Amino acid sequence: MNNPRDPDPQAPAMDNPIHVSAADDPIHEAAAEWFVRLRQRDLPLETSLQWQQWIGADARHAKAFARIEEVWEESWEMLDRPGVRPRRTARLAMAAAMVAAVGIGAWMVGMDGPYTWRYPAGEAIRTAVGENHEVRLNDGSRVMLGGGTVLNARLDNKTRHIRLVQGEAFFVVARDSARPFVVQSGDAIVTAVGTEFNVRRTLERTMVAVIDGRVTVAAASLPRPLAWLNTDTPVQLDAGEQATVGSNGVKTAARLADPTTATAWQSGQLAFREEPLRYVIEDVNRYAPKPIVIDAAAAQDIGALRVTGTVLGDSVSGWIESLENAFGLRAREEPDRIVLTRRSP
Repeated sequence: MNNPRDPDPQAPAMDNPIHVSAADDPIHEAAAEWFVRLRQRDLPLETSLQWQQWIGADARHAKAFARIEEVWEESWEMLDRPGVRPRRTARLAMAAAMVAAVGIGAWMVGMDGPYTWRYPAGEAIRTAVGENHEVRLNDGSRVMLGGGTVLNARLDNKTRHIRLVQGEAFFVVARDSARPFVVQSGDAIVTAVGTEFNVRRTLERTMVAVIDGRVTVAAASLPRPLAWLNTDTPVQLDAGEQATVGSNGVKTAARLADPTTATAWQSGQLAFREEPLRYVIEDVNRYAPKPIVIDAAAAQDIGALRVTGTVLGDSVSGWIESLENAFGLRAREEPDRIVLTRRSP
């Protein structure tokens, strides 16, 4: 009798089999290590910036990170047992162990049989820094991707599942009541049938804004197969409302002061209202010719500054100058980045 984790020699070959082994591919090992680190609470800003630099350094990094997320979600299906509700710390410990196993052992993705780990066929959809691009999915839905965005789409006759790995996307969903349209972004799971909504992901949180129709937003510190482990009640968002999702759950829905600001990035403008500078920089860096970072010695102080205003995607340098004037900062240009520090007295 075959081990259920071994491929059935009589089964037809699956598309796109992928062998993930740290010994053979150190990029996957690094991606697994980053994945575990990023699940920690109170993640230091410096670590967040290091992760962004690692992702942006090589297109293979983002692809490997997305693959680790996929394997992690699919492998949890084996452990999905109704009636078991371990504490969050235990869940994350198990998650860390599972992902670490991906990084140090040989796993086969795309095997047939009762324990099936599938990676969606085809490459991830991605945009370069400063590039907005629209794609049409095979169900008729349209997705506008912002700069520096990576997502995976898996659509079949039963499910429509999108994973936003990084960046921002606007979804115009084709109505299909038999196949809910699910977007997973960090700790957020957004479910819709036919509607228009925007999802923006930073390292620590996801912001969801509904332009037309209605969506349901739930927190999932574990992937969808174990979403039932979360006790938070899903939040329903109607047109003109938004919600923020992080490791602490979903914040109460709030009205958008101006719904057009949620999609202004499509016309080259990034609009912010009382947002911490550390999050704003993550978004601006998806359009900046040179990455902006905050000096580690003042990361907590500068990162907490609240920013309101509009950044033009083709005039990031002018925005940096306005930051210097408004908050008493100094932008130090280095060969590969711009560092924000406090101006000396």
